[in-house]
Amino acid sequence: MNTNAASSNEFKPDRTDIAYGPHERNVMDFYSAPGPGPHPLLLYIHGGGFMNGDKERINKGLFTESLQRGISVISISYRLSQHAIYPAPFHDSRYALQYIRHHASEFNIDPTRIAAAGSSAGAGISSWLAFRPDMADPKNEDPVLRESTRLTCIVTTEGQTTYDPRFISHVIGGTAHTHRALAQLFGVPRDVWPEMDEAATARVEDGAAINFLTKGDPPVFGIYKRENRPPTDEDDPNYGIHHPRFGFDLKTKMDALGIECTIHNDPKMEDDSKAREIAHALAGDFLAEKLKAKSE
Repeated sequence: MNTNAASSNEFKPDRTDIAYGPHERNVMDFYSAPGPGPHPLLLYIHGGGFMNGDKERINKGLFTESLQRGISVISISYRLSQHAIYPAPFHDSRYALQYIRHHASEFNIDPTRIAAAGSSAGAGISSWLAFRPDMADPKNEDPVLRESTRLTCIVTTEGQTTYDPRFISHVIGGTAHTHRALAQLFGVPRDVWPEMDEAATARVEDGAAINFLTKGDPPVFGIYKRENRPPTDEDDPNYGIHHPRFGFDLKTKMDALGIECTIHNDPKMEDDSKAREIAHALAGDFLAEKLKAKSE
């Protein structure tokens, strides 16, 4: 189908502004799949460099493909780096996932079949959730925090597997490691970054999803639309920070561990709606297979 031709009415949430935490940005929108359920769920985490964006910045193509396959979707907002530095955006997303699991019956979803997806920053958070050990705290007085954070699979679009400038400089190259969003995320003055003191280094290393990748982690479908060529110092940092080398490096590491990782790198996606439709359909197939959802 032509996902780009879909009207805005098709993407009107069934429920809006559901509060999952105390901050004004701790809210989510719920899009219910058709049919009786309980449905699998796609948790969508928006991008924006941790500096902008909200739950209304959705991927209509991926949402359409998911809903048509019987997968419900929840899109969340989280605190941005101007509100609180790392780990706030990541911890908000973790808590949203646990909140959803705790209230699974209210959303008519199956808490054992949850995937995460996002673009750029949202992809980075999705990877962080996927690769971290289960962050459930069984004895916590907050019942939400007792819930598991494990995911069935993730779909990432132009995602980063780490925000460590040392890794980015070495693996990606060019000027990506100087991106201003990274300094703000980790609380380092822009005129100092990428130099880091001990505390900032600890935050950066804790925020690197790739540092936590282990054999039992969930499969990944990664989408990249940048050309897979070496970045240069003349390229804008935005080019490198969304570079497919993040995905191919991840695939090498996941292949070595025997974990499924598919990287779909198609520069035509930038200008070609058909190329985007193909990528989103492939991602929908991946989600349906892993979540064992059925097409409507």
